[in-house]
Amino acid sequence: MKNNGNSKKMFSVVMMCIIPVCLVMISTVISQTETEEKKTIQLPAPKLDGAVSLEKTLATRRSIRQFSDRKFTMDQIGQLAWAAQGITEPKRGLRTAPSARATYPIQLYLASPSGLYLYIPQSHSLQVLTETDLRGKLAERQVAVTNAGCNFIIAAKVRNTAGQYGRRADNSMYLEAGHIAQNILLEAVSLGLAGVPVGGFDPNNVGKVCNLPSDQEPIYMVATGYPAPPAPPKDSEKKD
Repeated sequence: MKNNGNSKKMFSVVMMCIIPVCLVMISTVISQTETEEKKTIQLPAPKLDGAVSLEKTLATRRSIRQFSDRKFTMDQIGQLAWAAQGITEPKRGLRTAPSARATYPIQLYLASPSGLYLYIPQSHSLQVLTETDLRGKLAERQVAVTNAGCNFIIAAKVRNTAGQYGRRADNSMYLEAGHIAQNILLEAVSLGLAGVPVGGFDPNNVGKVCNLPSDQEPIYMVATGYPAPPAPPKDSEKKD
């Protein structure tokens, strides 16, 4: 009986030592996870007045698929993200692109050489999702996507519009995606950049590569970058 009593006391002492250590370890893991989930990058404030007129951007916009390897600045990324989904009226949360009944079902993801990010319109910031370059996995045989300085992935949160529009939800989301894509393309021109809308991709693959939530569907993509310099003329094309 004495041995059993001593064993119980020893067990109690051991557990008293182990439990606090386990609690500390669990707390550390939770803290680290929360820190990773909340890791964001604050973008520079967007400029509301550019050097290029709207008419000029409309006249010069072309679909460019060949990009140089020159990297974007944070100012450029911030300006493009703001053009796509930036807040223009803080009180009501209205954005640069129109949305049916201001439901804003679109989530904007950015895939660049440095990683994958989610744009947070309310704080004009990027949430870091991964620091792995995913561009080459997003679209097969799409050179523009692989070499883009930044790909903008337009994903729709289906539940946001389905409740109000039912069968018309899809039409509403596609229309909104088109508004957003055009904003990005025109802003790219105004910044001396180029871009091309991309529709030829597998949404299931993009969703898997980006690890998107199950209620989000990638419906459009815009590849942007510095236009590559024109290729030198072939010998047969050279003039004497």
